[in-house]
Amino acid sequence: MIKNDCIDRDFNGKTVLVTGATGLIGNVLTKKLLEQGAAVYAVGRRMSKLSEVFKDYADNDQLFLCESDVSDELPCKEVYFDYIFHAAGPISGRLIKEKPADMVKVNVSGVENCLKRLLYQKERLQKNEPQKKASGGRLIVFSSATVYGDSEGELIGVSEEDGCSLCNPASVAAVYPETKRMVEVLAGAYARQYGLDVCIARIAYVYGYSPVMPDTAFYEFVRRILNNEDIKINATVMNRRDNIYVEDAVSGILTVALRGESKEAYNVSLSGENGNCASASEIAECMAECAREAGHYNKKVLFGEQGCSSLDGIMLKNDKLKALGWNPETGLKAGIKKTLEYYFAYGTEKTI
Repeated sequence: MIKNDCIDRDFNGKTVLVTGATGLIGNVLTKKLLEQGAAVYAVGRRMSKLSEVFKDYADNDQLFLCESDVSDELPCKEVYFDYIFHAAGPISGRLIKEKPADMVKVNVSGVENCLKRLLYQKERLQKNEPQKKASGGRLIVFSSATVYGDSEGELIGVSEEDGCSLCNPASVAAVYPETKRMVEVLAGAYARQYGLDVCIARIAYVYGYSPVMPDTAFYEFVRRILNNEDIKINATVMNRRDNIYVEDAVSGILTVALRGESKEAYNVSLSGENGNCASASEIAECMAECAREAGHYNKKVLFGEQGCSSLDGIMLKNDKLKALGWNPETGLKAGIKKTLEYYFAYGTEKTI
């Protein structure tokens, strides 16, 4: 259960579309919206995966599973959505390297299709009910902490109005942050030109239990712990970053949806609070410690001969979101403990 004083039952009776519903954030978001009484259309690329992730909700008549690739088209054109949460988008480092063009298509085309759906809804309302000055629903675009770039070892706190430290667009790693910046530009352009209601959630690095593990370092650490294997860190330097437990991230996103101002961006982050500013190597050590304390692990984190230094990095200031009434609750160690407890209980993910 996600607890947050700011989140009430304002989604009760609303119709909501969630893209990327089987992902780390999307599945928690979908379940929370169902708890609040919303009718939720959960979108994923494979019905088999949707059915497995939401198997405990098979009898819930408020949940509608939709197999669709949102980079091609959004489903259910006949349905009016009060809110669209665009959570779809790959985060795999392997995909960035091996299929960068696919990543560009998913990120850019996906959000444009969401914007076009809002525009379609607005035009339809104006045609059928011209007395209403409707926006066509509200879209919450999921952006990323990566839009702020890297700090090169310096502790930097960034607010939503700060400029970005641009990376070399020719580099392999540029695909993800550059498409997220483009997504924000595209959303703002549609909002201003067509009068659409759009909010941006710039989300810090999210961790937590996911039925399907993302292809990231955090979940590679989880797999090794579940297999009782040593965690190996080959890097000699890692930047600290602003991490956030998935339930805090979802409550922040819902706060943006309910209380955020249109055309505004909000950092959904811990701003380093409660130990959440940590590098991947520090997270690995914390994870191993939590697993050992729980009696599920007797291995350790192994470093190369030179060890691994953790340098300061970017922290996202969260004052703007907190001003809406949001209060995050979970420290890094507590969040990692919760995550591992779920995996110890349910084991590794199935192939779905």
